[in-house]
Amino acid sequence: VKPVATIVGSNGQDGQLLKKKLKSIGYSIVGITSDTMDITNSKEVSDLISSAKPKEVYFLAAFHHSSEEDINKDLKLFSKSIDIHVIATVNFLDEITFHSPKSRFFYASSCLVFAPSDIL
Repeated sequence: VKPVATIVGSNGQDGQLLKKKLKSIGYSIVGITSDTMDITNSKEVSDLISSAKPKEVYFLAAFHHSSEEDINKDLKLFSKSIDIHVIATVNFLDEITFHSPKSRFFYASSCLVFAPSDIL
């Protein structure tokens, strides 16, 4: 039986590279894109995790916008960012905990999540 990996954001650059690598070592891939699933919908996430029972979940999804945009002044931009980066992540963590507790979860992010620091 092939191990199953779910890649959320499978059509992005990292998702495509990861998909190719995992397939080359014998994984079956469940690729999730914004066209195939609403990751902010907990029922859809629940159905996916309970049926696929993936060995690994790679959360590569992101809501991209220009770093020059002021997210604090645009409520729609802020709301969409929260939906993808927080709500969807929580959906996957909750459903993995309930339906597939042996699954491993990988969350990709950006160095921009860290505030500038003079410490280092």
